[in-house]
Amino acid sequence: MKRLLLVLFCASSIASAQDDPLEEYFVPPEQIMRHQSDLGITAEQREKIKQQVRNAQTRFTELQWDLRADLEALSMLLEDRNVSEDAVIEQLDKVLAVEADIKRTQLSMLIALRKVLTEGQLEEARALANHNFTVKRLREFQRQAKAMQKSYEKYVRDLAAKTPFPAGSVAGSVSGSPIGSTPAGAPTPPPRN
Repeated sequence: MKRLLLVLFCASSIASAQDDPLEEYFVPPEQIMRHQSDLGITAEQREKIKQQVRNAQTRFTELQWDLRADLEALSMLLEDRNVSEDAVIEQLDKVLAVEADIKRTQLSMLIALRKVLTEGQLEEARALANHNFTVKRLREFQRQAKAMQKSYEKYVRDLAAKTPFPAGSVAGSVSGSPIGSTPAGAPTPPPRN
């Protein structure tokens, strides 16, 4: 029964982690704070943004407490092998209602933040977000390419160590490819018919 709770919670987390179709319309407060000088945020805007974030954080804290209590109640219900489906569904509805309230609060905060920024600041923030995303993906690609290169080099070194090719031959070289090569001094294989 606890597995059901875990599955429900994981499914909710996975759904929220997928690409957000509303992302292009909003700028998260962390990004505004990180790039406030690039965006030209005024002191008045900064105070309005801080107030919106404070209000949302207060509400998020209340909702997190409610969500934890509702999840615990659901867990306790699920421990009973003879629990009624109606009772579980009723408690699940409470959990989902709190999750919806969390999303509603987040959306309200993002709308309020968007209203504080000028159109030029919004465009600049979106451009910075796209740039940061592209840079992160490029760095990850470079990291993966380096790991693949090291793996390939190790494979070639290991292959060369196991193969009786003379040192310095194309087949015994890490930088050369042994595929299709004949080691120096080895007989040439007969042509295939």
